[in-house]
Amino acid sequence: MNTYTEGPWELDCSDNTAPAIVRAPYPHKLPGQPLPEWRAICQVYGPSPVREANARLIASAPELLAALLEVAGRLDRWAKNGIARGPSGQDADWPTLLTQIHDAIAKAQGR
Repeated sequence: MNTYTEGPWELDCSDNTAPAIVRAPYPHKLPGQPLPEWRAICQVYGPSPVREANARLIASAPELLAALLEVAGRLDRWAKNGIARGPSGQDADWPTLLTQIHDAIAKAQGR
């Protein structure tokens, strides 16, 4: 069971004088209340551009976690089976896996 708010998370830092806000979809509707589309995960303070960089890193957390869990799972399976590489010298899924990792890192870095 996950105890964190499911992603995707997004960044709202449209006002340079206010804190950056990391927000996520809000899936629960309370009786008699309008359904807010997003809810804040956190507010990030500090001077710009550090504030935005920190908020991007936080907003990328669900994707970073998913990518690293996939890497860990594969490495665990390879270690358990004594397999480091496939017959051709590399695993056929490496390009897809590396793309996921690089995309998550790029989001954290604001690229």
